[in-house]
Order: sequence, then C-alpha cells, then structure tokens
Amino acid sequence: VAQEVGGVVRFSNVLVQPSVQASDKVSQVTRLMVCNFPHSLDVRALQKIIDDLPAPKPASSQIPCDRKRRGRGFVFLSFARHQEFKEAMLAVDGLELWTGVNLKAVPAAQQGKM
Repeated sequence: VAQEVGGVVRFSNVLVQPSVQASDKVSQVTRLMVCNFPHSLDVRALQKIIDDLPAPKPASSQIPCDRKRRGRGFVFLSFARHQEFKEAMLAVDGLELWTGVNLKAVPAAQQGKM
C-alpha cells in the first residue's frame, strides 16, 4: 500500500515498529539507506527491484522526494530484525542493477536517535 507523507512516498508490506533501547542504538540498526537509484524511481519500480533482490525483504520502504515529486536518488529500507538488515546490506552494497551503476548501502541514521 503506497502513501505519500510529507514529500516521502512510503509503502509497507508489514507494519513493523522495531524497539531499540538507548544502549543498543548502534548494534541494533534496522534501517538501511541505499544510494545510486535513478531520480525517476517510483513505487512500482522499487517494489520490482525489492522482489528481485538476493536479500531479505524489508518490512517497509521509503523513497524521499524533492518538491517536484522526483526521487532524490536513494531509498530507505527498514527491516524487522538486525540480522536481516546485516544480510541485506552485505547483499545489496555494490550490486550492479544498471550497467556501470553500483548500489551503495549504508546504515541509515535514526532521526533523533544517533
């Protein structure tokens, strides 16, 4: 189900609210930022990419958009468990989806938490 909230297109397969204790912030990261997507990326294209990834499937995804409603070239993937996050980061980082373009996957900073 896709929904636009504050310039961000969000869709979710499963509603997940991971609980992270203050002392576990770094070790229990479950949100991944993946860069090097085309600015034309839309929800359908992202879902197709996610379905085809050789990695655990995220619980939710976000495509940050600019004022013109174009993607900003990166997405956020949230996972239910830290182990899924780690497996996905290893599988996605450096993956070539388009000729000459490799994805870059890094832990996403938790807003207001890190």
